Amino acid sequence: MVKKVLYTTQIKLTTNELSDAWETIANGDIFLSISYLKSLEEGIPSNMQLFFIEVYDMEKVVGIALVQYIEIKQLSTLGERDPWLHKQLRNFCLKKFCPGVLVVGNNLLTGNHGFRHTQGITSDLFLNTIENSLQSIQNQLNIQQKKASMITWKDYTFPDYTSFFKPKKYVTLQAQPNMIFHVNVQWKGFEDYKTALQKKYRQQLQRAQRKIVHLEKKKLNINWIEHNEEQLHALYYAVAENAPFNTFILPKNHFSALKKHLNDQFYLYGYFDQEVLIGFSTLIANGKQMDTYFLGYNPQVQKNYLLYLNMLYDMVAFSINQGFEKIVFGRTALEIKSSIGAEPEEVIGWMQHQKPFIHRNLVKITKWVEPKATWTVRHPFTEKH
Repeated sequence: MVKKVLYTTQIKLTTNELSDAWETIANGDIFLSISYLKSLEEGIPSNMQLFFIEVYDMEKVVGIALVQYIEIKQLSTLGERDPWLHKQLRNFCLKKFCPGVLVVGNNLLTGNHGFRHTQGITSDLFLNTIENSLQSIQNQLNIQQKKASMITWKDYTFPDYTSFFKPKKYVTLQAQPNMIFHVNVQWKGFEDYKTALQKKYRQQLQRAQRKIVHLEKKKLNINWIEHNEEQLHALYYAVAENAPFNTFILPKNHFSALKKHLNDQFYLYGYFDQEVLIGFSTLIANGKQMDTYFLGYNPQVQKNYLLYLNMLYDMVAFSINQGFEKIVFGRTALEIKSSIGAEPEEVIGWMQHQKPFIHRNLVKITKWVEPKATWTVRHPFTEKH
């Protein structure tokens, strides 16, 4: 007789409750590491709540998952870039019909940083166990008089996990592609990258670098970050509020919390014009992969200095010089990232809404809320690259 294995779950509300096995099962993914999760816990957006799920086979942990509850109706701004009427209709509909969302994964990032499991449990069985535990989380939220009207699982490369989600009638969410920069193994430094560019794109690089020749770039430490949280947040917010769509706003202490807990794996670079901070960028080292994180700049000077483009080039230079194999640029500003050598990688999510009518129309609704960007893929490298 085959023994039937029953898996149980424990839902933890703080990182201090996590078992020692969590870090082992995270298997080197910094975004599931306890250090990162502590920074998220400390610098969490005001409309977000964290849940940590551990899956047990008897007394042994065989899987872990991060779940975020995002209270959409609590946000003061969902993004200001779109036309006024579209923005008002979108905000009204979201706050009325989707006041709260449960996300299996990390809504601050692009990529599958939501769960891991051992070989002791199949993917479908693990996902089913996590799915069942979401009801317990919803029950906890109900006690707090909060409601999760939709469940989202993010972000996966097709066809990962399709065999689990499709029969359950989840709706596929095709988001903007994740822009990935693959570092050529033959490059020993940034000069090799420059050489590999076609003339047109090499001139773009040179033109951009001339714009910031008098600016000073500084790697900022924990003391500076802690004492200048207001400045950093103001620059971050100037960018965030002009995004087409936001589901959260970072708190002022978010970057200092990251530096405190991740230390040398978190990089924050400031751009100064005569000692005045006009922009900053952040990076997180995740094994041999470099993930770009949030940035900020003064919109009034951004165009004059081509500051955003220069930040992208600096991220490429740093990652090449430090020996990273690829850079994850996320899914914004697709064309400009393509022009420096990043390539699109399609990612999908899976969604389920509690109201049947809305669920049946989720694809149309998501396209209306956040229309897919129209852009042209660039090919900046010479053929031999």
